[in-house]
Amino acid sequence: MHGNVPHLLLTLLLGDVPAGGEVFRRREGADPEEGLEEARRPLYRELKRWRNERARADGKPAYAVARNTQLAEIARRVPRSLAGLKETEGIGEAFCRDYGAEAGTTPRRTAVRRIVTATRRRTGTTTTASAL
Repeated sequence: MHGNVPHLLLTLLLGDVPAGGEVFRRREGADPEEGLEEARRPLYRELKRWRNERARADGKPAYAVARNTQLAEIARRVPRSLAGLKETEGIGEAFCRDYGAEAGTTPRRTAVRRIVTATRRRTGTTTTASAL
């Protein structure tokens, strides 16, 4: 209803429809997780989990919060500040304002501990996670 007047909306899709009727398909391509080193993958998965939960709570599609490629880049870089987060391709003022604090802390805590532990084991260093 718009202004107490009923409306009918029709969407016209041009082109051939596959026999199964499936019109919309996911893009084919490499999963961004595949390009991450093993130690960064838990952080990527935590970021995806956070993004999906946040999108559901906001009533948005997940890609409207952040794309998988952006999450993979955040996992790769592990920015330590909002300024560092803004340097990630596709992340701007709006993302930092709306989600920056959460994306920077909430999903990272557990995953960062795993990354630090894995890095320590692999390199024998004493990296600290306090700034993360």
